Amino acid sequence: MAVENFQDAMVSLGIKQSKDQAGSAIGAFWSPNSIDPHNQTRSSARSSYYDKFAKRANLHALTSRQVTRLLTKKAKDSVKIVGVEYVEAGKETTKLVVKAKREYILSAGTVHDPQILQLSGMCPACS
Repeated sequence: MAVENFQDAMVSLGIKQSKDQAGSAIGAFWSPNSIDPHNQTRSSARSSYYDKFAKRANLHALTSRQVTRLLTKKAKDSVKIVGVEYVEAGKETTKLVVKAKREYILSAGTVHDPQILQLSGMCPACS
């Protein structure tokens, strides 16, 4: 359904559909990229990453949480992340903090990565 909606939206904007990107790369084209090329099964973050590393002692997956901002400390010419503030679903008034010893990996997607950085004051318009 999402593919059909995408294609319909592009057509409604006057953008031609490209049925095959091999011949002409001009126009709207949907290329599924969540298919494992080895066994032709649907791939996801869970099957590609989490399931393989879930038993590691240093991996902690917190579900039903939303990051509200990164806690930072200003250094000489940079900003250091010192923690992550988040809320649990249904308990938005209680903010919790988690800290890491070595590194933080922000992986909230195309829309939410920039949003979290902006909420944390880490963007050109925020400084």
